[in-house]
Amino acid sequence: MYISTNMYPFQRLGSAKAIVDCIKAGGFTAYDFSAECMNEIVDADDYLERAQRLRAYADEIGIVCNQAHAPFPVIKEGDEEYNQEVHKKILRTLEISGILGAKVCVVHPYN
Repeated sequence: MYISTNMYPFQRLGSAKAIVDCIKAGGFTAYDFSAECMNEIVDADDYLERAQRLRAYADEIGIVCNQAHAPFPVIKEGDEEYNQEVHKKILRTLEISGILGAKVCVVHPYN
């Protein structure tokens, strides 16, 4: 069994690596990749390579990504620009989730 927490509350720490370090130091054995606060990965042109580097680092320090959260809300009524952009981010998050080893990627349909 894993003891896991979401990356979102730690976003003030900055980088994904710093967040994973903090989660590991806190005694957690897993983390939930939070796309909402991980723009450094999700929005980057080289997002796949960045995800691979994060996976390698997490493996090195002995913490796993057990699940992920796609950005939300997934739709804003009347905001087509946002809707198109978030759709792209959701697809990227699914790819990133696979690289990180997440077994589940949560997509909140509407909130």
